[in-house]
Amino acid sequence: MGVDSAALDGLRGLACIHIMVYHYIRYRTASSDLMGAVEIPLFYLLSGFSLVLGYGRTTWSGAVWCSREGGEHFMHIGKFYWNRLVRILPLYYMANLLAFYTFPIYPQVMTTIRALLTITATSTWFTTDATLYPYCGPAWTIPTLTAFYLTFPLILPGLQKIPASLLPSLMVWLYYSQSLPFMLISYGRSAALMWVTTGHPISRLPVFLLGCVAGQARLLHSSTNAPSSSSTNTPSSTSITPFSPLPRHLSPLPCSWLAELFPWWGAGQEETTEELEERWRWRVDRSAVVMVAVMASWYSWRPWLSTHIIHDINIMGQFLFVNLQMVVILGLTLDGGRSLLGRLCRLPPLVGLGQASMAIYLLHRPLWALVTAYTKDQANPTLFLAASLTILLSITFTKLVDEPLRNRLKVSSVKAV
Repeated sequence: MGVDSAALDGLRGLACIHIMVYHYIRYRTASSDLMGAVEIPLFYLLSGFSLVLGYGRTTWSGAVWCSREGGEHFMHIGKFYWNRLVRILPLYYMANLLAFYTFPIYPQVMTTIRALLTITATSTWFTTDATLYPYCGPAWTIPTLTAFYLTFPLILPGLQKIPASLLPSLMVWLYYSQSLPFMLISYGRSAALMWVTTGHPISRLPVFLLGCVAGQARLLHSSTNAPSSSSTNTPSSTSITPFSPLPRHLSPLPCSWLAELFPWWGAGQEETTEELEERWRWRVDRSAVVMVAVMASWYSWRPWLSTHIIHDINIMGQFLFVNLQMVVILGLTLDGGRSLLGRLCRLPPLVGLGQASMAIYLLHRPLWALVTAYTKDQANPTLFLAASLTILLSITFTKLVDEPLRNRLKVSSVKAV
């Protein structure tokens, strides 16, 4: 039984629009904060989750992944790296060139070190100084993603050896390992510490790993409940095996609500497809509502909250929201399209935005600079014009340039031994 990931493109579309609007409003007036930065871990989770869905049915053998069914050569490690770089670097370089062109409008620090780190896409590996990050501000996430891609061939074989019964426990510990220590570190108002915890590949690796583990759990659930080859149709009411229940030794943990918000473990009994989809429908919508409610509360009570409780929920939210985001990602592949968020994310316009999400994310900053320079105004019409132009140009560039270029440069992934 395949994994229905149709809604994930729509989720990417929602996230990138949130980030774009967050930045545009913040560029216009620093007094407004729509918490767009909390979406960054979502893309790390989606990367790990999607990579495992794509490669998790294969077995690592030397320098290649081999199909478990036919034993054919599936992907050489060098080809995997090449295809990943082809996926992100053309847009990355274009966004930085466009940002370089806007330097006369918004002057930035120009040094040889910054140029080298930008060209090699390694800035977050070696520095926490934001003035040495890529010329295009939002592009700082690309070096972190590149590091994840480099480690994935080492992650997948080990992940495949972990018993299914241990995956829920691993998810819990990954959540805590990426949240509690780094929340404490970043609570200090140091910009360097903030970038260490939110941008460095090592500090964000647990988030990527959480996405990988969830992808593996989803694949195991899919293969466990796949219809037998002797049957052509499987009624939707057929009983299926649930996800592993939460281990008892984890139940006394502080935040026991994790058992509810990490719902891949159930009561341990079999359930029908309808029951599974209904359970996930509520989990997905509830998680989305909680995130929206927290962001709305922060927007309404920001002056008081930042003074008395937490100075920047954009930083803390990148740790606290990870479990909710993982529930949404996993749930959109299990709710059968029943959740309200799932229906929204399956709408063709959002799916189209999701397919162009990387272009929207990378190009929106330099395009804002060009539009504001042209209009000589940063009022609301500029925001609307910049957002419309970003979406239009990003979709056009993705369809007419980026996708054809990727398809031309991409190395064939399947080849007989």
